[in-house]
Parts: sequence; C-alpha cells; structure tokens
Amino acid sequence: MSSGITFSGLFSGLDTDNIITQLMQIERQPITLLQNKQYKLEYQKEALQTVNTSLLALKNAIKSFSSGVSFSNTFKSTNEAVLTGSAESYASEGSYSVTVTQLATNMIRGTVERPTGWTAAAGTGTFTMASTGEVFSITTVGGETMQQVSNMINSSVGSLGKSFSEYGNSYVLTNPINGSTKMMWESKKTGTNNIIAPGGAWNVMGFGSAITQAAQNAAFTINGVAYNSYENTVSGVVSGVTLNLNSVGGPATFTIGMDTDAIVDKVKAFIEQFNTTTTLLKKYTTEDPISSPTTKSDLAAGVLRGDSDLVSSKSQIRMLTTGYIDNSLSTYKLLSQLGIESEPSSGSYVSDKLQLDEDKLRAALADDKEEVSDLLEGWATQLDTYLEKQTKVSVVESFAGSYYRRILNIDTKISNIDDDILRWEDRISAMETRLRTQYAQMESLLAALQTQSNYLTQQLSNLSSNSSSSK
Repeated sequence: MSSGITFSGLFSGLDTDNIITQLMQIERQPITLLQNKQYKLEYQKEALQTVNTSLLALKNAIKSFSSGVSFSNTFKSTNEAVLTGSAESYASEGSYSVTVTQLATNMIRGTVERPTGWTAAAGTGTFTMASTGEVFSITTVGGETMQQVSNMINSSVGSLGKSFSEYGNSYVLTNPINGSTKMMWESKKTGTNNIIAPGGAWNVMGFGSAITQAAQNAAFTINGVAYNSYENTVSGVVSGVTLNLNSVGGPATFTIGMDTDAIVDKVKAFIEQFNTTTTLLKKYTTEDPISSPTTKSDLAAGVLRGDSDLVSSKSQIRMLTTGYIDNSLSTYKLLSQLGIESEPSSGSYVSDKLQLDEDKLRAALADDKEEVSDLLEGWATQLDTYLEKQTKVSVVESFAGSYYRRILNIDTKISNIDDDILRWEDRISAMETRLRTQYAQMESLLAALQTQSNYLTQQLSNLSSNSSSSK
C-alpha cells in the first residue's frame, strides 16, 4: 500500500480508493494461488514426515530380529516363599527340586550391658576378620564412653589396610528405661567366613562380650545333593542359574525354560506397528481432496492421494513379510508357519493387516527355536534393508532416504514460492503506487479544469453585464 494522504473522487466523483482496492484484489490472485500451493506443500511435507516416522517405528519393531534373535530363559518356582531366582540365556532347560534346611546368617555380637555414666578402662582390644585374618586394634586410655569406643572401631584401619566398615559395623544400644548401654558389632556379610572375633584386653577394658547371633552357612539340597553356601544368594551350582534362598522349607521346584513370552510379545509389537503403518498409508493414498476448499485446513485433505511412493511402500512391506521365503531352512520357511499371516478377507473387502496365531508361534519355538530364529532374522534383515533406504533422516540429500529427499525437495519449493510471492508483492505495491499517482493527477487536472471553467463562466458573466450597461 502507498503512504501519504489521498483525496478520493473530490472532483471526479469516483470512489478511487475502492476502485484501487478492487483492482489490487484482482492483481493479488496469483499470490493467493501461490500461497495455496505453498500450504498444500506444507501439508504434504507434514504427511510425509508422519509416514517416515511410522516406517521408522516399524523398522524399530523388527530391530530385535534383524540384529539376531536373542533367546532368554525364565525361572519359575513352585514356592517363592522358599525359593526365587533367575537364569542366564545359556542355562540348561530343566526342573530341579530344592529343600532349604538352614539360611545363612551374619554374626552379631555385643558387650555386657553397662550402667549410665560407665566408661572404659585403659587397654587395647582387637578384632580379627575370619576370611582374611586382618586384625583391627583399638586402644583406650581410660574414660571413653561406649559411643566413643564404637566410633573408634568404625574408623579403624586393619593390618592389611582395609577399613573396618568394609567388613562390619559397630553401634550402641541404649536401654530406654534405665539408660544403660551396650556396644554391638556385626558382620556385613553372612556365613562362617565373615566372623569378626574379639581378642586382646576387652575384658580388662571392662566390656566383656556375648554372641547374640552366630554366623552360619546356608544348607540346602538340589535334587537330593547337599550343598552349603556362605550366602543365601547362590550362583553356579546349576550353570547359569542364581538361587535366592528365602526361608527354610521345601521341597520347592524351579523350572528353567525358554522365555517364549518375550518372543511372542516382540512379534505382537511388530504386527501392531505393521497394521498401524499400513492403515496410515492407506488413509493418505485414498483420502479425497476437498473440491471447493474454503479454509486453509481444507487444503490438507488428499495431499498424498494416489502417491506412488506410499503405494509402493505399502506393497513392499507386505510382500517382504507375507511373501518372504527361506528355502535354505528345512522346516520353517515361511512366516505363516510361525503364525504371522494375513487377516482373513470379508466378502469383497481384502484386509491389508496381519494377525498372529500365537499357538503356532509357540509350537514352532518349542519344536526348533534355532530355525525359527534363522527365519525371523533373515526376514527382518531384508525388510530392514528396504526400510533403511526409505526412511534415513539426513539434511544432506545424497545421504537421506527416499522420503526425506522428498521432504528436502519440498523445502526448496516452499522457499522458491516465498521468493515468487515477494516479487509479486513488490510488483503489486509498485502498481498500486502508480495507480494512486495517476488518479491523483487526474483529480488535480479535473480541479484545474474546474477552476478554468469557473473563471470563464465568471468572465462571460462580466461581459454580459457590461454589454447591458452600455445600452
């Protein structure tokens, strides 16, 4: 729009502002068309990004197969109050009976209880760690309280350079009725190799001691064979298996077996994502555009209708799944043999979706998990290779996948349209300025003609008056 004051039709009687506005609206039609084209490109870009994201999610759903199927084991106990545990993937499948006759305990020992205000006599006391033979020495000069001596024990360093706190802990208990105190120390770990035995002059120092809880080892049987352990968590008796002895009792049977649920869940996740992606591709390729759009959002409909890339992707991911075959395998060559198959069609409706026959998959895994693994890995690797070419995200066009190359190309088109719109804006602005100048000049000319007309009329009137007077 031009700046400055304009006087619309003062002399011509024309509404020049309205005339110019309407002319500019006509002249702006190419800009409107360019903006609508730009809006459609932006919606197309957004839709392609959504498609790319969905295909990436599908790629991620097969990652656990394309990178090699990893089988894990489950640990199931018939009596978790007595026994729980876990199993590594290499643990042998089987069932084992366990009876727990004794749990491992840590050593807890305490001094004689002493009245309020009692203090230690001078002397040197020692602690010896059974597992290492390390000796800790604590020397009192006399007059130390129970708490002070307890602090000395916790901060002491043994003959092998270890801190007492690595092996055990000392603390003081206070009788809430009479305030008498008793110093305690206990080993941090269970078992007879973790006894912390007192020595030296503890009795001379006035402490004395008594065992509150003796350290003992766990005792249990597996399939009738007796074992002992310093801890209640036992590894290695059965290769790849860790047992947690929770209480005395039994027999409790634990079973080691392939974690079929984990594989089934991963296949289910793939099928769910496959169906989500297929539905999305179908939506975009079959959506009709709005014939007479009235709002910007109307332009979003049908921006990818019949898009060849989307149609191809929908066909490829299905063909690479339902049509995959591995003739190098002896029994399981097709995914349909694992229960991964097309949904049944209904009348003239042909489903694009997949479904899982879970019983088939579980039966195949139980029959030959290695062949199932090979089939899944081969299929997923081939599908992953296709998806990688389609979905790779990069701002460098030569590195980008098919969809992102289109997205980058759309960005270029949108930028070019921005430049076109700016050129049109400049052109229309110059045209408006020129029109306003021309209309202003016309009004000025009309004003001058009006002035001349008035002057001539006045002169003619004067001549007529003079002529009448002379007669």
